[in-house]
Amino acid sequence: IKLGEYPTSVDRNDYDQIIDKRIIGTFAPIAPPLSLDQKIVCVGSCFADELARHLTAQNRDVIYLSLWEIFNTAYAVRHFLEYALENRPFPEGFVSKAFVAVDAAQLRVRQGDAFLITLGLSLCWFDLRTNRMTMSPNFGKHTVKSLLNFTMRQTSVSDNVAKIDGIISCIRRVKGNVPIIFTLSPIPIKDAVNE
Repeated sequence: IKLGEYPTSVDRNDYDQIIDKRIIGTFAPIAPPLSLDQKIVCVGSCFADELARHLTAQNRDVIYLSLWEIFNTAYAVRHFLEYALENRPFPEGFVSKAFVAVDAAQLRVRQGDAFLITLGLSLCWFDLRTNRMTMSPNFGKHTVKSLLNFTMRQTSVSDNVAKIDGIISCIRRVKGNVPIIFTLSPIPIKDAVNE
C-alpha cells in the first residue's frame, strides 16, 4: 500500500478485491506455502490468535504462542526464538527472572515445522545505561529517579531488518528449510489507541 492509500472506510464486501489489489498483488506464491500435514507455530498477539483460530478451523495442527504486546517486536521475538530453539540465554536485563511463560512454550516451539510470526510494534524500551532493549522497566521496583535510566524509542528500519534476519537465521539453524511467514498486525496504533 502506498503512503496515503490506507483506506479510511471500507465496504466489507470489497475485502477480497482490496486484499488482491493492494496487499497480495504480484507477491502471491505459485503454490500454497503451508502443507496440510505441517505443525504450524503461530507467534504473536491478537492478530496471530485470529490466524491460529482460522488455521485450526481448517483442521490444521497449530501451536499458538500468545505474546504480550511489548513482546511483539522484531527484537523480542528474535530473543524469544533463540531462547526457545537454541537455549540461548536472554541478554542481561532483557527480561525478569520471574518471567517463566517462555519456559512452558519452549518445548512446544521445537515441535513446529512451519512458523507464522506476527510482528506488531517497532517501539521498544531501552536501558540507557547499556543501550540494550528491555521488555520494559519493572515500574514497581524502581524509584522515579531510577526510571530515568529507561526510554522508549522508535527502532530503525535497518535495526528491524537485522532482527528479522536473525529470526530467520535462528529458525534455519535449528529447523532447516521450513516455511517461515511474517505478518504484520493490520491495526494502526492510532486507531487502537482511540478505541
